[in-house]
Amino acid sequence: GGDHMVLNGSLTLLQVGNRTNFAGAKHLMDNDLLGTDKFGVVKNSADISSERSHLDTFFNIVDPSTVIILNFDDPEVPKEAKRLVDLYRRN
Repeated sequence: GGDHMVLNGSLTLLQVGNRTNFAGAKHLMDNDLLGTDKFGVVKNSADISSERSHLDTFFNIVDPSTVIILNFDDPEVPKEAKRLVDLYRRN
């Protein structure tokens, strides 16, 4: 879905927040279901806007060396839209 992205062979991203929870992310990690060595958990703790409800509505892959992301410093973007990412590595 729109909250999950495989960036390359070593990094997967999953947004947790109003549609996906950390228990699901932990299940993927604990059961080695990601297929990558690194897992970025993008945390959405306050933004309930349907315009940014999925990871792919503010971040996307253009090509193997380029991504596009919403400018969270833009004064027209609400402060609650900002996301933080926790990075986990497979042992």
